[in-house]
Amino acid sequence: MPKKVDHDTRRADIAMAAFRVIGRKGVAGATIRDIARETGYSVGAIVHYIKSKDHILLAAEEYSTRVIRDRMVQAENTNRGLEALRQVIYSGLPTNEEMIGYWKIWFGFWELSKLSERIKTILHGRYDESAVRYGRLIRGAQETGEISPAVSIADAATSLNCQMDGIGVHVVMSGRPMSAEKQRQQIELWIDSVLVRGTNLGVPGLDSPAYIPVGR
Repeated sequence: MPKKVDHDTRRADIAMAAFRVIGRKGVAGATIRDIARETGYSVGAIVHYIKSKDHILLAAEEYSTRVIRDRMVQAENTNRGLEALRQVIYSGLPTNEEMIGYWKIWFGFWELSKLSERIKTILHGRYDESAVRYGRLIRGAQETGEISPAVSIADAATSLNCQMDGIGVHVVMSGRPMSAEKQRQQIELWIDSVLVRGTNLGVPGLDSPAYIPVGR
Protein backbone atom coordinates (compact mmCIF):
# COMPACT_ATOMS: atom_id res chain seq x y z
CA MET A 1 0.00 0.00 0.00
CA PRO A 2 1.51 3.39 -1.01
CA LYS A 3 2.74 5.58 1.83
CA LYS A 4 0.36 8.46 2.52
CA VAL A 5 1.99 11.85 1.89
CA ASP A 6 1.28 14.73 4.27
CA HIS A 7 1.16 17.52 1.69
CA ASP A 8 0.95 20.35 4.23
CA THR A 9 4.07 19.10 6.02
CA ARG A 10 5.90 18.65 2.75
CA ARG A 11 4.97 22.14 1.56
CA ALA A 12 6.17 23.59 4.88
CA ASP A 13 9.46 21.67 4.62
CA ILE A 14 10.00 22.88 1.06
CA ALA A 15 9.17 26.49 1.94
CA MET A 16 11.63 26.43 4.84
CA ALA A 17 14.30 24.85 2.66
CA ALA A 18 13.75 27.45 -0.07
CA PHE A 19 14.20 30.18 2.52
CA ARG A 20 17.48 28.68 3.76
CA VAL A 21 18.85 28.12 0.24
CA ILE A 22 18.05 31.67 -0.86
CA GLY A 23 19.63 32.96 2.34
CA ARG A 24 22.89 31.21 1.37
CA LYS A 25 22.90 31.53 -2.41
CA GLY A 26 20.54 34.38 -3.22
CA VAL A 27 17.48 34.23 -5.46
CA ALA A 28 19.50 33.86 -8.68
CA GLY A 29 21.58 30.99 -7.29
CA ALA A 30 18.78 28.91 -5.75
CA THR A 31 17.73 25.82 -7.70
CA ILE A 32 15.18 23.05 -7.30
CA ARG A 33 18.09 20.60 -6.93
CA ASP A 34 19.44 22.67 -4.01
CA ILE A 35 16.05 22.52 -2.30
CA ALA A 36 15.85 18.77 -2.85
CA ARG A 37 19.23 18.32 -1.14
CA GLU A 38 18.15 20.59 1.71
CA THR A 39 14.95 18.65 2.38
CA GLY A 40 16.14 15.14 1.55
CA TYR A 41 13.26 14.77 -0.91
CA SER A 42 13.79 13.74 -4.52
CA VAL A 43 13.88 16.33 -7.27
CA GLY A 44 10.69 14.79 -8.62
CA ALA A 45 8.93 15.33 -5.30
CA ILE A 46 10.04 18.97 -5.20
CA VAL A 47 8.89 19.61 -8.76
CA HIS A 48 5.41 18.44 -7.74
CA TYR A 49 5.17 21.58 -5.55
CA ILE A 50 7.68 23.97 -7.15
CA LYS A 51 7.72 24.20 -10.93
CA SER A 52 9.76 27.34 -11.61
CA LYS A 53 12.13 29.94 -10.19
CA ASP A 54 9.12 32.09 -9.32
CA HIS A 55 7.69 29.26 -7.24
CA ILE A 56 10.96 28.90 -5.29
CA LEU A 57 10.74 32.57 -4.35
CA LEU A 58 7.03 32.36 -3.57
CA ALA A 59 7.56 29.39 -1.25
CA ALA A 60 10.41 31.13 0.58
CA GLU A 61 8.45 34.37 0.87
CA GLU A 62 5.41 32.59 2.27
CA TYR A 63 7.54 30.96 4.97
CA SER A 64 9.50 34.07 5.90
CA THR A 65 6.42 36.30 5.98
CA ARG A 66 4.65 33.87 8.31
CA VAL A 67 7.63 33.84 10.69
CA ILE A 68 8.06 37.63 10.72
CA ARG A 69 4.33 38.27 10.99
CA ASP A 70 4.08 36.01 14.05
CA ARG A 71 6.94 37.90 15.72
CA MET A 72 5.34 41.24 14.98
CA VAL A 73 1.98 40.11 16.32
CA GLN A 74 3.66 38.96 19.53
CA ALA A 75 5.56 42.26 19.86
CA GLU A 76 2.35 44.22 19.35
CA ASN A 77 0.37 42.14 21.82
CA THR A 78 2.96 42.32 24.62
CA ASN A 79 3.61 46.08 24.44
CA ARG A 80 1.59 49.26 24.10
CA GLY A 81 1.95 52.76 22.75
CA LEU A 82 5.25 53.81 21.26
CA GLU A 83 7.05 50.78 22.70
CA ALA A 84 4.76 48.46 20.75
CA LEU A 85 5.64 50.27 17.53
CA ARG A 86 9.34 50.23 18.41
CA GLN A 87 9.42 46.48 19.12
CA VAL A 88 7.45 45.65 15.97
CA ILE A 89 9.93 47.66 13.89
CA TYR A 90 12.90 46.01 15.58
CA SER A 91 11.51 42.56 14.77
CA GLY A 92 11.63 43.38 11.05
CA LEU A 93 15.17 44.77 10.82
CA PRO A 94 17.99 42.81 9.10
CA THR A 95 19.94 42.42 12.35
CA ASN A 96 21.09 38.79 11.92
CA GLU A 97 21.67 36.18 9.21
CA GLU A 98 18.10 34.88 9.36
CA MET A 99 16.65 38.36 8.87
CA ILE A 100 19.14 39.19 6.15
CA GLY A 101 17.84 36.07 4.38
CA TYR A 102 14.32 37.48 4.64
CA TRP A 103 15.46 40.75 3.09
CA LYS A 104 17.20 38.93 0.25
CA ILE A 105 13.86 37.33 -0.57
CA TRP A 106 12.15 40.72 -0.35
CA PHE A 107 14.58 42.25 -2.81
CA GLY A 108 14.14 39.23 -5.06
CA PHE A 109 10.45 40.13 -5.12
CA TRP A 110 11.37 43.63 -6.25
CA GLU A 111 13.26 42.22 -9.22
CA LEU A 112 10.79 39.55 -10.29
CA SER A 113 7.76 41.82 -9.84
CA LYS A 114 8.83 43.48 -13.10
CA LEU A 115 8.11 40.21 -14.90
CA SER A 116 5.40 38.55 -12.81
CA GLU A 117 2.00 40.07 -12.08
CA ARG A 118 1.45 37.47 -9.37
CA ILE A 119 4.61 38.50 -7.53
CA LYS A 120 3.82 42.19 -8.04
CA THR A 121 0.38 41.68 -6.47
CA ILE A 122 1.88 39.90 -3.45
CA LEU A 123 4.56 42.59 -3.12
CA HIS A 124 1.96 45.36 -3.06
CA GLY A 125 -0.12 43.37 -0.61
CA ARG A 126 2.81 43.07 1.79
CA TYR A 127 3.40 46.83 1.66
CA ASP A 128 -0.29 47.43 2.34
CA GLU A 129 -0.19 45.01 5.27
CA SER A 130 2.81 46.82 6.75
CA ALA A 131 1.17 50.22 6.30
CA VAL A 132 -1.97 49.04 8.09
CA ARG A 133 0.07 47.56 10.95
CA TYR A 134 2.26 50.64 11.32
CA GLY A 135 -0.77 52.92 11.11
CA ARG A 136 -2.55 51.01 13.86
CA LEU A 137 0.52 51.24 16.10
CA ILE A 138 1.07 54.94 15.40
CA ARG A 139 -2.56 55.61 16.28
CA GLY A 140 -2.05 53.65 19.50
CA ALA A 141 0.92 55.85 20.42
CA GLN A 142 -1.17 58.93 19.71
CA GLU A 143 -3.83 57.60 22.08
CA THR A 144 -1.24 57.23 24.86
CA GLY A 145 -0.13 60.82 24.31
CA GLU A 146 3.38 59.90 23.14
CA ILE A 147 2.92 61.18 19.59
CA SER A 148 1.43 64.44 18.42
CA PRO A 149 -2.17 63.98 17.26
CA ALA A 150 -1.30 66.25 14.34
CA VAL A 151 0.96 63.59 12.80
CA SER A 152 -0.67 62.12 9.70
CA ILE A 153 -0.94 58.38 10.30
CA ALA A 154 -0.97 57.57 6.58
CA ASP A 155 2.07 59.76 5.83
CA ALA A 156 4.00 58.41 8.82
CA ALA A 157 3.24 54.79 7.90
CA THR A 158 4.43 55.40 4.33
CA SER A 159 7.56 57.11 5.65
CA LEU A 160 8.24 54.13 7.91
CA ASN A 161 7.94 51.66 5.02
CA CYS A 162 10.52 53.77 3.17
CA GLN A 163 12.79 53.93 6.23
CA MET A 164 12.71 50.15 6.63
CA ASP A 165 13.48 49.64 2.93
CA GLY A 166 16.36 52.09 3.19
CA ILE A 167 17.95 50.23 6.08
CA GLY A 168 17.42 46.92 4.29
CA VAL A 169 19.11 48.20 1.12
CA HIS A 170 22.07 49.53 3.09
CA VAL A 171 22.59 46.31 5.07
CA VAL A 172 21.97 43.77 2.30
CA MET A 173 22.98 45.49 -0.93
CA SER A 174 25.51 48.24 -0.20
CA GLY A 175 28.32 45.97 0.92
CA ARG A 176 28.82 48.12 4.01
CA PRO A 177 27.85 46.48 7.30
CA MET A 178 25.53 48.12 9.81
CA SER A 179 25.30 46.61 13.29
CA ALA A 180 21.99 45.80 14.95
CA GLU A 181 22.66 48.63 17.41
CA LYS A 182 23.22 51.12 14.60
CA GLN A 183 20.04 50.00 12.83
CA ARG A 184 18.05 50.58 16.01
CA GLN A 185 19.67 53.98 16.43
CA GLN A 186 18.44 54.91 12.96
CA ILE A 187 14.92 53.87 13.93
CA GLU A 188 15.12 55.93 17.13
CA LEU A 189 16.20 58.97 15.09
CA TRP A 190 13.23 58.40 12.77
CA ILE A 191 10.80 58.04 15.68
CA ASP A 192 12.09 61.19 17.35
CA SER A 193 12.17 63.27 14.18
CA VAL A 194 9.00 62.10 12.43
CA LEU A 195 6.67 61.00 15.22
CA VAL A 196 7.66 62.73 18.45
CA ARG A 197 8.85 66.06 17.11
CA GLY A 198 6.93 65.87 13.87
CA THR A 199 9.56 68.01 12.15
CA ASN A 200 9.76 65.94 8.96
CA LEU A 201 6.01 66.01 8.45
CA GLY A 202 5.58 69.70 9.19
CA VAL A 203 3.47 69.27 12.33
CA PRO A 204 3.97 70.39 15.94
CA GLY A 205 5.84 67.93 18.13
CA LEU A 206 5.92 67.27 21.85
CA ASP A 207 8.28 70.20 22.45
CA SER A 208 6.01 72.67 20.66
CA PRO A 209 3.49 74.93 22.48
CA ALA A 210 1.02 73.99 19.74
CA TYR A 211 0.98 70.38 20.94
CA ILE A 212 -1.54 69.40 23.59
CA PRO A 213 -0.96 65.78 24.77
CA VAL A 214 -3.89 63.41 24.37
CA GLY A 215 -5.66 62.64 27.63
CA ARG A 216 -3.91 65.36 29.65
